[in-house]
Amino acid sequence: MLAGRIKHWANTQFILSDERLTYNKKLSNTAMFEENFIKKIKSNNEPLLIQNNLNDIQSIIENRLKSLTPNLAVLGLGADGHTASLFPGDPEIFNENDDILIKTKNDSEDFDRISLTFDYLMKAEEILFLVNGKEKAEALRECLEGRFNPVQYPAQFIFKNYKNDIHVLCDQLAAKYLA
Repeated sequence: MLAGRIKHWANTQFILSDERLTYNKKLSNTAMFEENFIKKIKSNNEPLLIQNNLNDIQSIIENRLKSLTPNLAVLGLGADGHTASLFPGDPEIFNENDDILIKTKNDSEDFDRISLTFDYLMKAEEILFLVNGKEKAEALRECLEGRFNPVQYPAQFIFKNYKNDIHVLCDQLAAKYLA
């Protein structure tokens, strides 16, 4: 809907919070974003998509992003409590070394991922979480109301440390355990 409603995208840049490093286009977040959003824009001035993929040199992308402060970070929440490709059980995702990108691995997949770091995501002026489905209800409750345990629920790190308000849009199924 958003692609069809906004007419002027000339000064808009997107970077996906994570990408699967695979040649399988069905698994590529970039391919899905282009298909379901970019191609639906009915305007001559499309937004710029800064891409992470197998062929890019990540240091070039990081250097470009150093001069950009995100206006809005739109994030999802996994049933396991991950966001972007920052997965549970990996304390290395919390390293504060000013990196913008981090290479990660989900143990259930046979490919690596590239993700924006917590440090970079939390530089955004606003953060919006989109959460839907009953399988995410427990993770959402833990992130918002649970004991602080970001190694188990990585998205909780953002909920507990981000300095501005976080907006959460969720359906009734995802909100079923919230007080």
